[in-house]
Amino acid sequence: MDRAAHRRRHAGPIVTLLPLALALFLPAAVLVPTAAAADPLSLTTPYPSVAVQPGASVSFPITITTDTTRTVALTIDGIPQGGAAQLSGGGFTVESVQAASGKPATVNLDVTLPQNATGTISMTVHASAGVLTADLPVQLRIEGGAGGSVTIDPPTGQKVAAGGSLSFSLTLHNNTPRDTTFTFSTQQPTGWQVAAQPGGSSQATSLKVAAASTGSVTVNATAPTNATAGDYQVELDTASDGSVQPDPVMLPVTITGSYSASLTQTSDETLQTSVQAGAGKPYVWVVQNTGSGPLSNLTVSATPPAGWTVTFDAASIAGLAPGKTQNVTATITPAANAVAGDYTIAFNVSAPSSGSVPGASASQTVRVTVQVGLSWLFVGGALILLVLVGLSWVFGRFGRR
Repeated sequence: MDRAAHRRRHAGPIVTLLPLALALFLPAAVLVPTAAAADPLSLTTPYPSVAVQPGASVSFPITITTDTTRTVALTIDGIPQGGAAQLSGGGFTVESVQAASGKPATVNLDVTLPQNATGTISMTVHASAGVLTADLPVQLRIEGGAGGSVTIDPPTGQKVAAGGSLSFSLTLHNNTPRDTTFTFSTQQPTGWQVAAQPGGSSQATSLKVAAASTGSVTVNATAPTNATAGDYQVELDTASDGSVQPDPVMLPVTITGSYSASLTQTSDETLQTSVQAGAGKPYVWVVQNTGSGPLSNLTVSATPPAGWTVTFDAASIAGLAPGKTQNVTATITPAANAVAGDYTIAFNVSAPSSGSVPGASASQTVRVTVQVGLSWLFVGGALILLVLVGLSWVFGRFGRR
C-alpha cells in the first residue's frame, strides 16, 4: 500500500469525528442563530383605526421606541380640512421627544373632526432622528352615532321625613373615545335644598373622566319641613365639553311625613300652679302629634327641684297618630320642708328617631308656688298669742314698780 493511501485510511475516522467534537466543545452561542435586532426607531398605537361621528374629538396614544438615546422629531400629515390635530404630552404641544433604549416616549395625537366630516380620514404621524425615519398611519371612519355614549346608573328611590336630608351616590360612565369634562346642575321642587358634588367633593365644580372610564357624583338633598307626604323627583342635568351630552337623570324621593309633637296644659293654658309643701298636686298635660307622620314610643318626663317628686299616670305612650292627643296627669309633690316661694319644673315629651325617620320632642316649663299649710298658720298664731300673753303678764307685774 502506498503512503498516500495509508494517510487516507487513517484520516477517515478523524473526518467523521470532527463535527461531533466541534458540537461538544464550541460555545453554544456559536451554534444558536442570532436574534434579529430591534428596529432602531418605531411608532405604535393600540388603536390605529377607529369609528367616530362628525364633529367628534378623539385621542390616539402613541409610543416612540428607539434602540439608543435619540431626539425624535414628530410631524403630522393628512389633517382634515376644517378640523384640527396636534401632538400633546405633559400639558404641552409636542414637536419632538427624547427616547432611549428601554425607555420609550409617549405622546397623544389629538384630533378634532369638522361637523361635516364624511367617509374615512387617513392621517400619518412621521418620526425622524438623523437618517432614521418611521411612519404611523391612523384612520378615522366617520359614522353617525359612533361617538359612544355617556350614561349615569339609575338611582334607587329613597324615603325621608319632611325636613330630613338624604344623599344619592351616582356613577357616570364615559363610553366615548376621549377624555371628557362634565358639569352638573339640578332642578328640584320649591323649597328643597339640593347640591351636586362632582367626585363627592364639596369644593369641585366639574368632573374629568377618562375615555372608557367612570366617575362619581354625589347629590345631597334636604326636604322642606312643611313638605307633605308623597312622591317627589329631583332632576340631575349633566353637560360635557364633548360631542355627547348625557340625558337628565331623575332621583325619586318619597316624603314619609313631618314629625313633631306638642305639650299643652288642659284648661286655661297657663303654665303655673300652687302646691302645699309635702302634698301632691295633679297637673294635667295634653300630648299631641302635630306632624303628618305617626309617632311611636313617646316618653313624658320632668326635672323637678331637689327633694321633689313628679309622677305620671302614663309616662310612656306606645303610639300617637297624626293629629291625635292623649292626656297625661303629672302629680307634683314638693319636699316636706320646702320653703314658701316660686319654683320651676321642666316637662318634656319625646319620640325617638328610627332610620330615616327623625324623632320629635316638645317641652314646657311650669312655675310652681309653694304655699304655707294651715297647720303652720295655727302654730304661728299660737306662738304669737303666747308672746302677747307673756308680754302682758310682764308689763302687768313689773309695770307698777
